[in-house]
Amino acid sequence: LRAIEVAADNGIIMLADVWLDQQDTMDALHTLFAGFAHAAPPIAFIFIGDFASTPFVPGSGATAQYRDRLAALGQLIAGFPEIARTSQFVFVPGANDPWGPGALPKPHLADCFTAKLRARLTHATFATNPCRIKYCTHEIVVFREDLLKRIRRNCVLPPTEGTEIVRHLVRTVVDQGHLCPLPQRIRPVYWAHDHALRLYPIPDLLVLADRFDAYSVNYEGCHCVNPGSFSAGDFSFFMYYPVSRTSQYSKIPRK
Repeated sequence: LRAIEVAADNGIIMLADVWLDQQDTMDALHTLFAGFAHAAPPIAFIFIGDFASTPFVPGSGATAQYRDRLAALGQLIAGFPEIARTSQFVFVPGANDPWGPGALPKPHLADCFTAKLRARLTHATFATNPCRIKYCTHEIVVFREDLLKRIRRNCVLPPTEGTEIVRHLVRTVVDQGHLCPLPQRIRPVYWAHDHALRLYPIPDLLVLADRFDAYSVNYEGCHCVNPGSFSAGDFSFFMYYPVSRTSQYSKIPRK
């Protein structure tokens, strides 16, 4: 597995808040895919919700609109045959994506929304939130939650002066071994599935997708990144290299 990992270290791309209902987002994604059209395709693209700029509300044609936006993404990716054939595509829903109540973990996007997208992509996986990805010798955990704001609002011991707020968040999550160390009244969790939020053993890569500014932090052998908000920000994303266990921050210039 290690030999396979070294031979194909093309990187894993992570994007969060990919609002498919905005044309400038689709244009930015086209630019992103075009950049890899004549190079080695990435190992995987991890698309993290929300996938629309407004919360999903059932009725009034919302289901058809949501399905068509995902289908449009599939059509866009299919325009780059080598990427569509080679790369893996993972979709992790956000809080405003359908459906399920507000408790964690959040189920994957329903088949009725993803059928047209799956028809165009051979290697598409629709994961829960949070989810775990196993790549060769690497374990990757992806979690979409505005966690920094929640933890700062409910912390018992605030960080001391001079402490980096991002490092404080990562230490809190990793040291407690749980993705959401908050009371049930603050962030409900299905008791039967609480194990899905546990972080033991510590993963190699922890993706804490948040509306906060993008960052990358190394702590206790875990590389933790937040790709930031792709559509609401400056089209930023991270590319992670499993062999070197490093990540590279990038962004696509707005037109």
